Amino acid sequence: MAALESLLKTAGFSQPLRQQALPGSSEPLYLLNVPGRQAIQDWRKLQALVEQTQHWPIIMGPASNLETVQDLWQADETLPSPADCLKQAMGLNLTQWLAENSSEEDPEEDFDPDEFDEFAEFFSPENMQPVSEFSAHLDILSREPYPEVLIALVPTPHPWEVPAWLQTGGWNACPNPELHVRLMENWFVRYGAELVALTHDVIELAVTRPVTDLEEARELARVQYAYCPDIVDQGVQSIENLAQTLLGSTVWYFWWD
Repeated sequence: MAALESLLKTAGFSQPLRQQALPGSSEPLYLLNVPGRQAIQDWRKLQALVEQTQHWPIIMGPASNLETVQDLWQADETLPSPADCLKQAMGLNLTQWLAENSSEEDPEEDFDPDEFDEFAEFFSPENMQPVSEFSAHLDILSREPYPEVLIALVPTPHPWEVPAWLQTGGWNACPNPELHVRLMENWFVRYGAELVALTHDVIELAVTRPVTDLEEARELARVQYAYCPDIVDQGVQSIENLAQTLLGSTVWYFWWD
């Protein structure tokens, strides 16, 4: 840890690192407390150091989010090791998964604009806008930055492997870690998507090669809806609307209830 702290100190991070044990691994998680207002800037600095640190940074939000993650770890005594999870991810057939989990029906068919007159215009495709801002460092109600958030340094240089180390998912509609890993690797290759934030229920990715073709956006939207129904069912209300937001978006947001 001393070598890592020294490297970070040279980069301007003077605060000491804290260790957090990870289930199924002898490698720990390292934690930094940073002001919420500079969390994105600090994440970018840490991401630029990954080749040296061999640790991928993620914003976890306020400390209470880590406590929730720890509770989820303690509730499941059968968690696989990160290595086993990565092996499972390698064997996951995305085509088969999508065939088993996607729907040809757009949930917009169940949306009754007469019930929500004040929202009908808002939930129209022409009003959908690309996303370019992150939110994990912001208070959900005030939309102001938290006074302090955690940035975790995960013991892998590959962003798509982070869910295997943090045992992300496996509760309610949130998929098991191996699906997160497999999809994120696919999106990294196709779109340059890199994990920026992972709280107990939110994932945010930075996208360096955004979708620019509408048909491709529609295909991607169907995959993202199968992966995370809440972004449509409790969000933009239709797969077509999601496709419109994906056009040019440099940030992808996922949330599970």
